[in-house]
Amino acid sequence: MYLEKKMLNRKQGTLANRNQKGFTILELIISIAIIGALSAIALSATNSANITEQRIFEDDMANIIVQASKWGQGRGYSGVSMSILCSEKYIDSQSICGSSNDGSGANPWGGDYVINVNAGSINRFDFKSTNIPTNVGPAVARSQKDRARAAQFTSSSKELLMVFGT
Repeated sequence: MYLEKKMLNRKQGTLANRNQKGFTILELIISIAIIGALSAIALSATNSANITEQRIFEDDMANIIVQASKWGQGRGYSGVSMSILCSEKYIDSQSICGSSNDGSGANPWGGDYVINVNAGSINRFDFKSTNIPTNVGPAVARSQKDRARAAQFTSSSKELLMVFGT
């Protein structure tokens, strides 16, 4: 009797194991592949948005630098500011000047565009922009090394600072 019960329990255990459901290795591989594909699509969309914002930023920055250079020709940069460039229509773009017409909160990441005379010379001006993503700032600083007298990105404050002029 004891032996029969033991054999019956073994048979029931075997049948129970056959009825258990779980992932097969193939199902697991397919699930991982689907998750990977969806992740790649999401990452691609994010990278496209970052590239677009970086291009907008670089276009805005180039426009500001050209207009600040025009403003200071023959007179130096003493008194130059985003407020001046926007109010005197050197820069006639709401997306660059922002709602307060001084470059505040106007870059693609909600940071500021700032133009000031350089502390070392009235023949130079500083371009500063704040709230620059840490994956964008160093690349932009490197790309401007040939045009700017100095270009530096500070990751702790997320500020890009460049010096232009003679």
